[in-house]
Amino acid sequence: MKEFVGILVVMAIYSIAAVFLSSADGLSAVGITAPTGQNQMSLNAASDGVTTWSMVVVAACAAAVIAWWALGMFVFKAGRGEEGRWITYWWLLIILPVAASVCAILLQPKVEGNVIVLMLFDVLGGIFFYWLSAAMFSPPLTKHVPPGSRTLRFLP
Repeated sequence: MKEFVGILVVMAIYSIAAVFLSSADGLSAVGITAPTGQNQMSLNAASDGVTTWSMVVVAACAAAVIAWWALGMFVFKAGRGEEGRWITYWWLLIILPVAASVCAILLQPKVEGNVIVLMLFDVLGGIFFYWLSAAMFSPPLTKHVPPGSRTLRFLP
C-alpha cells in the first residue's frame, strides 16, 4: 500500500506544477500571452481552458499509473518469463497520457508567445510523471519492469 501512497504524492506534485504553469501568472512567466486578433481573449480566460486541459493530462497520467499499480498488485502472477509480457502492458498504458497530451495541445485555447513550453510540459510532463511513478512505486512483483527502474531504485 505504501507504493500507492507514493503514486498519490507524485501525482499531487504533478498537479501542483500543472496548475501553476497553466495559471495566468505561470503562463506569463514562461512568455505566453493572450491571443490577439479575431480570437482575442484575456489571459485569465485562456488560462482557464489551459488549466482544464492540463488537469485532463494529469488525470490520464494518474489513471495509467494506477492501472499499472493495480495490474501489479492484483492481476500479474509470479512466474518464469512473465516480465517480457508485463513490459508490453507498461508501454500500452503510456498511451493514455500521450493521447491526453495530444488532445490538450489540439483543443485547449490558442495562446501566443512561447507556446512550445506549454506543449512540452503537456507531453513530456505526462510521460515523465507516468514513468517516475511507475519506476519508483510499482508493486514488488513489477518493480523492475519499467525502463530504468532498477537504476533509479539503487541511486543513493
